[in-house]
Amino acid sequence: MKTFIKTTLVGLVLWGNTMLLHAQNIAFCEYYIDNDPGFGMGTPLSITPDTSVIVSAQISLPVLNSGSHRLTLRCRDQSGRWSIQQTRTFSTYIPQPQENQLTEAEYWIGNDPGLGNGTPLPLTIDSAITLLSNLTIPSAGNNSLSVRFRSNLGKWSIPQTRAFQALSPETMASQLVALEYYFDNNESIKQTLSVNPATILDTTVRVSTSALNVGVHSLSISTRNNLGKKSFPEIRWSNLNKMQPQDSLSMFAIYLDDTLHVDNPVQKKIIAPATAFNDTLRIKLSPSAGE
Repeated sequence: MKTFIKTTLVGLVLWGNTMLLHAQNIAFCEYYIDNDPGFGMGTPLSITPDTSVIVSAQISLPVLNSGSHRLTLRCRDQSGRWSIQQTRTFSTYIPQPQENQLTEAEYWIGNDPGLGNGTPLPLTIDSAITLLSNLTIPSAGNNSLSVRFRSNLGKWSIPQTRAFQALSPETMASQLVALEYYFDNNESIKQTLSVNPATILDTTVRVSTSALNVGVHSLSISTRNNLGKKSFPEIRWSNLNKMQPQDSLSMFAIYLDDTLHVDNPVQKKIIAPATAFNDTLRIKLSPSAGE
């Protein structure tokens, strides 16, 4: 693995003064890490010769041990004289193999079979698993399900355990034989209707509401199978209103001008009681009636 360190060394104050004093350009710069390889034996840096230089470089580090290290820079002028060394310290860290990568998983029911002896679960690194679609339960009653994981370094996690209750399946009733209903959660007035045996009940029932007062009521309906077991009730709510007498038309009358609601119609006709009236009338108006 390569680790990169970027360093900017600015100034070179003492060397810069020397170069300016003797009017010499800086012609060569090099760096080394930790041990001095000797003048001119370091790693060269690309610069433009001048009396003062600013070195900015991205350095690819060799393989180093974890810990503190020293980066050293020095330059040489055209006459062969070397500058004072500029040094920077830095630290490197070599990461160890990660321990938080899960590579194996297993589960068991009941007693712990020992590390690695459970039933394996499909697992990929850094993934989530879904547990479990089909389990073989040893017996009905109270049981416990445990799961644990192993890392890529062979370390096992603490088991995670959940208690559950296994039930023995009962013989499924395949026939519905009765329908029951009652109002306002009052089972004492429950009505029971026999129906043709079937696995699915689809029927229409006329329910009498004559014994109910005006207002809001609930109707609970449940079914019963051939083993005597009832379903949970389905509840429906309704608002019972008082029946109003139905109006019928029994007379038709014609009025002129503002004589409406006055008992002197121009023409009046008795009709058969009905909710709708459809007829043709001829009305004779005298010439003196005006507009």
